[in-house]
Amino acid sequence: PKMRMDLRRALIDLIDYHDEALAEHFAEGKLALESYKEYIELFARSLKETMESREGVSYLLRSVGFDVPAHEINLEPKLRWKKGPGAFGASLL
Repeated sequence: PKMRMDLRRALIDLIDYHDEALAEHFAEGKLALESYKEYIELFARSLKETMESREGVSYLLRSVGFDVPAHEINLEPKLRWKKGPGAFGASLL
């Protein structure tokens, strides 16, 4: 449970960081936005790019106490479902 709480806190901090960075870029006139829809799309893209990077995964690992060298981070882990009821298929959702 502590690891999950630490991970959740790190994700919230990461979300806050991305939100604040985008808002700051917009306020400074560095980023052109036509709508809140576009803001959300850029926000999602930014988070996705971070979570698909070794730096993003490394941040999460460090936030829960793991110090893993970047070259050892698996950016494409395979889902290995056990047989039986409850398996979701190719994704976690």
